[in-house]
Amino acid sequence: MLTKKIIDLIKLYRDYNPQVVALKLAGKDLPLQNIIQQIEGRQKSKEKLPTWYDNDTIVFPARLSIEQASSETTANYKARLVQKGNLIDLTGGFGIDSYFFSKYCKSVDYVEHNEALFEIAKSNFNLLHANNVHCLNKNSTQLLQQAHLKFDTIYIDPARRSESGKKVFQLADCEPNVVENLDLYFQNASQILIKTSPLLDIDGTIADLRFVKEIHVVSVDNECKEVLYLLENNWIGEPQIHTVNFTKSRIEAFKFYRSEEKLDQIKYVDLGQYLYEPNASIMKSGAFKLISTRYKCGKIAPNTHLYTSDLLISDFPGKIFKLRISGKLKDFMSGLPNKKANVITRNYPLSAEQLKKKLDIKDGGEQYLIGFQNKGGKHEIAWAERVELRDEHS
Repeated sequence: MLTKKIIDLIKLYRDYNPQVVALKLAGKDLPLQNIIQQIEGRQKSKEKLPTWYDNDTIVFPARLSIEQASSETTANYKARLVQKGNLIDLTGGFGIDSYFFSKYCKSVDYVEHNEALFEIAKSNFNLLHANNVHCLNKNSTQLLQQAHLKFDTIYIDPARRSESGKKVFQLADCEPNVVENLDLYFQNASQILIKTSPLLDIDGTIADLRFVKEIHVVSVDNECKEVLYLLENNWIGEPQIHTVNFTKSRIEAFKFYRSEEKLDQIKYVDLGQYLYEPNASIMKSGAFKLISTRYKCGKIAPNTHLYTSDLLISDFPGKIFKLRISGKLKDFMSGLPNKKANVITRNYPLSAEQLKKKLDIKDGGEQYLIGFQNKGGKHEIAWAERVELRDEHS
């Protein structure tokens, strides 16, 4: 718990550079390291965790725990996926996921083996009035082996760092080893929700796991944040893939089966009046053909994941551009107005940075340059403007 004096200091310096605060408070009889940790934590949480940021009494852990925690957006999304009975969070961490699960589930067991992090989360649950969260400072694997507990759902977000601190992302290398412990998990729950790194290959992960019912690829502001695997004991059938991208103006959702994607046939077309770039979740999911047929737009080329049409498809799940002109690289060498553009390359021999350097332009402005390979195998650049649309229900 934070004293009133410490809370007042944190409020006073909440927007200051932590190094400046350290200099200002140096030599005073204050827990300086803790004050700096709280200020850093609040600053990192302002956009990601507004509920925690807005509560002056909340205690923040070290930076790494905040970075590894789910955002409120993703935590709230995953909480809606599980059965509404009893859930155990085997890798509780800062407690963000457990808190949002508690809003939908009858009860939540939060398990965290790190004592310092456990005490912070436990205190915060009380401050946030999450009264149906039961906190356990235990090793989750040992707890399940010894207690023979029964839950409707097990949630697990295995740590993606080895004992030496090196980053890992394969499930077998994470702690705990989900693949190795699947039988143990299914002895204690009929449903398992696993959060994984976006770097993991989806098809390979399905093969590593069993009874995968659903996969959820979740992005925020077009950045893929996490991939969730929902397992149901003895599930038979093909898993359905759900993609979602939360933007400031709308929610872009798309779902499909891999078998649909494999059987789908599409056509490759010349550039039309509108150009479409699927969001990060769709790109990660691999729905490259279905997105074309579902939204009635042509694909630029087999390995160019851009789409086009002469009509505006306002509900397309991704970025939409209105074409001004298109041409070859040499056509743009004479320069662009304001010498600024947002540059995107897809299946193009130059990276976005290399293309900017080649054209001697800087990032920014209202115009876009999109480099790509067309259906004839030629390299082309589209000069376009972004079409901004809002979801009426967002």
